[in-house]
Amino acid sequence: MNKAAIIILLALATVPSFGQERTLISGPVVHGGFGGPHLMLGRIKGETAVLTGGWGGWLINHTLMVGGGGYGLVNDLAAGQTETGEDRYLNFGYGGMILGFILGSDRLVHVTAHTLFGLGDVGYRHHRLTEESWEEDTIHDVIFVIQPTLGVELNVTRFFRIAAGGSYRHVAGTDMVDITDGDLGGFGAELTLKFGKF
Repeated sequence: MNKAAIIILLALATVPSFGQERTLISGPVVHGGFGGPHLMLGRIKGETAVLTGGWGGWLINHTLMVGGGGYGLVNDLAAGQTETGEDRYLNFGYGGMILGFILGSDRLVHVTAHTLFGLGDVGYRHHRLTEESWEEDTIHDVIFVIQPTLGVELNVTRFFRIAAGGSYRHVAGTDMVDITDGDLGGFGAELTLKFGKF
């Protein structure tokens, strides 16, 4: 073996070997998904607020969740009167992307946590005195919402679960005369029916 071949062999021997690439999710990946209705109770401007909607997501290895959802105010919250004396009520809704984590999904009762990052809209509607109809006010505002939730989940069947928890809705960007970010934000209680492959 000549000197050139020996030098090449020594150079190859000193090249560092690379270990296995590290990733957030490794090994076989199990996919699932779910969707379902969502009920939320909280306070808006000091009054009891009921919001309903739905959400769903993609489940990864029974642990991580990536999805989305949307919610809207369904009960009447008085917000003064129009210039013509008509009763005015609050309009409020929001939605966005949801990232979540499930701890011990195979247990009968287990812990869940997720956070919504999204946008919403707040405004008014009023009942027209001249006819049986509702009319949207032109005054409204786009807001930003972050809502973390911590809860527990019950495995009812292999394809149906019930989740309950507490959340905090943080609102930013409200620019209206008589509604503030603090009026729209606050703690709440949630109940969800989840149907899918878990």
